[in-house]
Amino acid sequence: MKTLELTEAQMDVHPVGLGRFCRILYDEWLDKFLAKRFGRKGLCLKVLRYPGDVWEGAPLEQAVKLQNIAALRGMAPRVYAIVKLPDGMLAQVTDWTPPGVEPTLEGIEKLARFLREIGAQTAKRIAPNGPAKWDIVTSTSNWCGDRFLDWGGMTLADQQNYEEGLRARVMVRIERAYRGDPADHTYQALPQLNIAGARDFKHRLDATGLDKLELKGKTVLALGCNLGEFCFYADDRGARRVVGVDLPFLAQPMQEVANWLGYWNVDIVGAELPREVGTIAEATKLQGFDVVLALSICNHIGGYGRWIADLCKDMLILEGHGGDQPEKYLDDLRRDFAKVDLVGYTTDVMKRPVFVCRKGA
Repeated sequence: MKTLELTEAQMDVHPVGLGRFCRILYDEWLDKFLAKRFGRKGLCLKVLRYPGDVWEGAPLEQAVKLQNIAALRGMAPRVYAIVKLPDGMLAQVTDWTPPGVEPTLEGIEKLARFLREIGAQTAKRIAPNGPAKWDIVTSTSNWCGDRFLDWGGMTLADQQNYEEGLRARVMVRIERAYRGDPADHTYQALPQLNIAGARDFKHRLDATGLDKLELKGKTVLALGCNLGEFCFYADDRGARRVVGVDLPFLAQPMQEVANWLGYWNVDIVGAELPREVGTIAEATKLQGFDVVLALSICNHIGGYGRWIADLCKDMLILEGHGGDQPEKYLDDLRRDFAKVDLVGYTTDVMKRPVFVCRKGA
């Protein structure tokens, strides 16, 4: 959980939304403050009005995960973090979405189908020990068009079943990447979902020097992010914004994985590179990244190209492929970067050269 370094005076923002269990804070100054911290514009704080990490009878984190699953389907604002405020209260950092905009009948029906099909439950009750209070779904004050806002008290009834289904969807995509061959592991590991990987993550961190690099406050892009090991690592290390890119059929379930594991400010973008490189800026509203990772990806995207350097504001870390000689990359890298260092090799699966390149000398 992140702590927002705000003074009491800075927190003195008139609520733009006020409910029994939360209040919504949004103004121009707060929007700019949150943008510096999370690398996004148009954010607000949804502050819980009671202490603790329970939101209307349900664990706050579980309610956020369900809300974000709905957000991926366009039915809710997305939550990017749970933060602790100076007064000790908890708040969601979420998309600023003004309440009270009447939904369409189709929007209400779509949400009702989603809640039923995914197995949502609510801790809200009409009376203590009474029936579930689902009438909130039809209350106009809880909507902004066809996006539902009031997820307090809601969780998945069977979280283990959802997680097993999520793992299965990822593995189906991996089998597709392997051209239909059965797969019991993938390129990167995802231990949280009991998926083994072919590469040694810790070895790659050491060989690339990423474990020694200051990532706090940086924007990080991972090209060919696979199952997100490097994305999640960068987020854990305090990166301001992390974006992974992979083929669309893998990116969709991996965005859901990022949400399920609590990496809410990580974006997984689906794009066929380099043809759809413009999709990255369209999806993220970012024109470049402080750190770009291109790890054993060049052979899958037509080789190294200047467009990779164009995505990079400062540093590129490039890992070649098994059997590559450094000369394969040196001339092009020296054309695009002021400083190019061959820092070593990864040797966990064949020997691969590793370069660290900087725009500034």
